[in-house]
Amino acid sequence: MKTKIFKIFSVLIIFIIIFINNKISAQDTIKKNLETLDLKTQLLDTKLQLLETKLKLLESTPNQLNQKFNRIDSIFLLHIDSIYKHVYIMIDKQKVDSFTQKLPTDSIKSIKPCKTLIKISPTRIFEGTLQLSFERAIKDNFSIDFTAFATYVTKNSLGGEYFSKQELNSYSDITSSYIPYTGEMMTGYGAVIQTRNYLLHRINPKYKAPFGLYASPYLMYRKITIFGMNYINDSLGVTKENEIKQNLDIGSAGVILGYSFPVFDVLSIDIHIGGVLRLSKYYRESHFTKYKKWNNIDYSGVLPTAGISIGVLK
Repeated sequence: MKTKIFKIFSVLIIFIIIFINNKISAQDTIKKNLETLDLKTQLLDTKLQLLETKLKLLESTPNQLNQKFNRIDSIFLLHIDSIYKHVYIMIDKQKVDSFTQKLPTDSIKSIKPCKTLIKISPTRIFEGTLQLSFERAIKDNFSIDFTAFATYVTKNSLGGEYFSKQELNSYSDITSSYIPYTGEMMTGYGAVIQTRNYLLHRINPKYKAPFGLYASPYLMYRKITIFGMNYINDSLGVTKENEIKQNLDIGSAGVILGYSFPVFDVLSIDIHIGGVLRLSKYYRESHFTKYKKWNNIDYSGVLPTAGISIGVLK
């Protein structure tokens, strides 16, 4: 009997122990789950805070960028003049470099040193004028050019076509008016002086006078005598042949721009263009000529000028 009671009691104790253990185990599991849930909640809160921080950063970034752009704009406006100045200097330098590269530098490099040129104008020959020039380099960028010319032309000579196109008039004491006449011969002499400033030397020292691009004042004096004939009817109606002789003084002043370059280290070619004010006056007349055509030799007024010369290097 006692043995049965003991067994029953033992079984009950075992069940109680198992039940208590299961209850304790269940409580431990619940506690662990609660702790895990709490950690996840904290992690979620942390992520939400991080997201909020990022949103604030995104909101503040445009303002910061605007501030930086405003600073850049203010710096640019403050230094814009100097920036434009540097840009223009770079552009001008590139233009100068490209210009000097296009110039005939080979002939300048290979030429022997030259200080003197003796030149003749071929175009003047067709006007019945022999024109000779002497140019001497004084400095690397400066020279003096002296030109002398002599004229002798008739209707049938080499310059006769140019001479025959001149519209000539002389004052007649008989009719107290200007009467046209036909030119038979023209003679004269003259001189031109130029002080040439060679412009390329300041860009590249290898360009030295008397070669390269130059600018110069232009001063000219010329004295001409014109012989001709006209026909006048006297009071009796008789036609008389009248010989005409007129002395003409011509002065010109202006500015020219030209370019001179060597050919085969022996010759030179000089081309120039420009503008001058020309004043012409006949002897015994008190005023300069008026109402003359621009291509007349006795024209007074503003004129373009151009020419070409071929020279010999000395």
